[in-house]
Amino acid sequence: MKRDILLVILISFVVYSAIPLVNLIFPSSILYTFLMDLWILNAVFSLVCPIFFCRKYGLRFWIPPVVCAPFLLTMLLFYNTSAFFFFVIYLILALIGCGIGTALHRLRRRKKAKSTAD
Repeated sequence: MKRDILLVILISFVVYSAIPLVNLIFPSSILYTFLMDLWILNAVFSLVCPIFFCRKYGLRFWIPPVVCAPFLLTMLLFYNTSAFFFFVIYLILALIGCGIGTALHRLRRRKKAKSTAD
């Protein structure tokens, strides 16, 4: 599980910093990626990553902050503090993802228990 946690943190840093780094290296790409990372990519990642993690390990309340905390560093490096609103949105989406993942985990455990009981 420790390896998976470190993997989630590393992937979070990469996902949250990828498009701002590309925009820094290639300034002309801002026209094509304008706010795509804040509105679409990061939001989808904040929802999907907890789904997979909680589906595997069950409900973990610390996953939403772990998934969303790397965005704070990205926010301070590439954006300004007005992007804190997106951190709150990502946190809410991560909580929803934890709920979905936990439901899938329980469903899988029930099916496994039912199949071993038969």
